[in-house]
Amino acid sequence: MAYDDKGNLYIADEEDNVLYMLDSNRKLHRLIDRRDSFSPEGLCYVNGLLYIADEHFGRVYVYTPNDELKPIAAFAGTFRQLQGITVDDRGHIYVAVQTDLKHKVGHIIEISKENSEIAQR
Repeated sequence: MAYDDKGNLYIADEEDNVLYMLDSNRKLHRLIDRRDSFSPEGLCYVNGLLYIADEHFGRVYVYTPNDELKPIAAFAGTFRQLQGITVDDRGHIYVAVQTDLKHKVGHIIEISKENSEIAQR
């Protein structure tokens, strides 16, 4: 879940592949409803943009009401289970990836304009 600067609450439902928004008047909206190849898990709202980590399909999206959903990164194989996302004050995106829960292995992927880094945990 993530709040925007207007007090709207965005809710990711990866089970039903839906992105909801609960507006400041407590009305629930389905912004993205059961789109193929979309399974939102983690959300982060920064500077007018909603960043979305897609758990099942290993993608990172940016959502705005005007531009809707745009993919900005795609991963495959080991890095498909995207769980969380955040953005720092420089605009670098950090994505948490679950690779082996039993052995407590995961990764943090940094996406920046300059380079991409993988930090193993």
